[in-house]
Amino acid sequence: MAEIFTPFLAAFILAYALRPVASRLEGLHAPPAVSATVTIIFGLSLVTGLFLLLVPFGAPLVEFLFPVWVATISLFLLIKNPVGKTSASAETA
Repeated sequence: MAEIFTPFLAAFILAYALRPVASRLEGLHAPPAVSATVTIIFGLSLVTGLFLLLVPFGAPLVEFLFPVWVATISLFLLIKNPVGKTSASAETA
């Protein structure tokens, strides 16, 4: 459930945070299309900047955890489809 809900929550938070920027631009008599475009570019720049700031800290963690993730996925796939059984023979069993 969390993997479905998380992107929507992030989108709602970004929309809530960036709405004042668009409102301010519209208040300055900018067309709505220009306000939306500038707000989207600002939001993407903000997200990209945060990502670039956090990657140096997160890269060693990903490098350390990657083998664990691969082993977990391999084990999950092995449990779902044991060696020697095809999906047709697993359905009949």
